[in-house]
Amino acid sequence: MLALGAFTLLLFGTAGFSGRSITTHEAVHCQNVREMLTDHDWLIPHYGGRVWLERPPLPHWATAIIVAATGESDAAWPYRLAAALAGALLAVEIGWIASVLFGRRTGFLAGAIFATTRSGFAYATGSECDIFLAVLVTTVMVLFVRAEFLRPEPGNRNGFLVGRRWEVLALFVVLGLTNMAKGLFFGMILAALPLAGFVFGQRSWEGAKRYVWLWGWLAFAAAALFWPLAAYMREPGVADLWASDYLGRLQSGFLREPAWYYLTALPWCLFPWSITAVVGLVLALRNAREPRSPERLLLVWAVLPLAFLSVPQGKHHHYLLPVLAPLVAYFGVLWISGSKANAFAALGAMLLGVIVNGLFVAISMTSGGGAWDNAKKSFEDGFVDKDGVKHLKGGDAHK
Repeated sequence: MLALGAFTLLLFGTAGFSGRSITTHEAVHCQNVREMLTDHDWLIPHYGGRVWLERPPLPHWATAIIVAATGESDAAWPYRLAAALAGALLAVEIGWIASVLFGRRTGFLAGAIFATTRSGFAYATGSECDIFLAVLVTTVMVLFVRAEFLRPEPGNRNGFLVGRRWEVLALFVVLGLTNMAKGLFFGMILAALPLAGFVFGQRSWEGAKRYVWLWGWLAFAAAALFWPLAAYMREPGVADLWASDYLGRLQSGFLREPAWYYLTALPWCLFPWSITAVVGLVLALRNAREPRSPERLLLVWAVLPLAFLSVPQGKHHHYLLPVLAPLVAYFGVLWISGSKANAFAALGAMLLGVIVNGLFVAISMTSGGGAWDNAKKSFEDGFVDKDGVKHLKGGDAHK
């Protein structure tokens, strides 16, 4: 896992120091963090001096820690460094889950493949909230795997008031903390659906009793409700905003897409592993009949959140990041060739080629994008060529 973390941090960190301009989506998050460091309001983010209640502050806290530590609040790289650290942690978490369920080599490939998917690389090299939500959701799954596969509770410790191991308590706390990243309820549902599907799919009350625990649910409620209640006490009008923004996406909104939207968005998010991942998911169906099998856990983790996300009319491809991209890519690693040995050889070679070629493509795209942006700005300001002729926006040279 140390090698995987070093590899992904180097991969993501290189893009952070490339010098490319921040995008419009990054600009909102970065400005929220800058104002948080200036006004010291750690509860409610601000944008242009006005309260910004669309996003909870946990991703801003994580980014602000890195920016404050570097002392470079006017540069882009500290903001992206926070995302790179989160992306490396996410890749390690994915690799750890795969290594526990299927072995260390599979774990390394799973994490490395996630890091080289289009979505994984894009959101780990840009300063936005999505990567932080993905870390929290995957942390819930890490704790669940520990509780279910490594350290299951004995039967005499499953009472309603009886204490549990730390993994179970931490699971409840982190599940509540998902409410503080990106939006209310969104992360909780994405994390809770696969847990519920796996536990209740066993059709055994004994397995479910581990999570019927008073103190765990109280810890969950405290973590989940802290920020919404505090924000409401400060800004009572936030309830109307949440109702309009979150609930409005169920039936309308600028993100309106058909029910099959994610089936078309998934291949692009998983590129260049699209075909192997989709075929691998189909092949995994026949290995998921055992209720407590690792294949069953990964299957419900992939399918149930996708089904939930497909119900509202408001959809966007970045919603797939917390639960689908790493999972389905791993299915491709394990099952596409029919055996683990062949999968390691074939996809390991593909991974090496993608890394080597992708590095040079990324460098050229970074340089090309900067050159294009500089050229665009020069025409907007008026460009004077070597002959002294001034070219303006809309002129022949600009066209």
